[in-house]
Amino acid sequence: MEIAIQTDEDKKIFKVDETILLSLTVKNNDDIELFILESCVSLDYKLTVKNEHGQLVFLTKEGQRLTNRGEIMCRNKKFKLEPGKSKQVSINLLSLYDVSAKGKYFISASRSARKSDNSWIRAESNTIQVIIE
Repeated sequence: MEIAIQTDEDKKIFKVDETILLSLTVKNNDDIELFILESCVSLDYKLTVKNEHGQLVFLTKEGQRLTNRGEIMCRNKKFKLEPGKSKQVSINLLSLYDVSAKGKYFISASRSARKSDNSWIRAESNTIQVIIE
């Protein structure tokens, strides 16, 4: 399994408070089926956001709510991902993380899936850089 992350239209430079839409693609590059639990994107993928000094960026109030299973109602659906197939989702970075300060930010994602042999796999994405001006 592999995960790719990119900004909408591969844009790298944003203005303060401009929407930063992230596209997350999970691909089954294994030779057996994967079963992926889908609930809410903010819970399904673990985003890591760091500033240019390597410090973790804080969640917004909405981000705290959207990443807390006790705070939100989400569907719980198992999705089968056949070998060679992929699935893409989008998420608004500003709704989750406080990237309001000008500077560089580094973003990556990870998630887990269950293989058809009942073993678990976890994948880490590439890291992208966005600049807030």
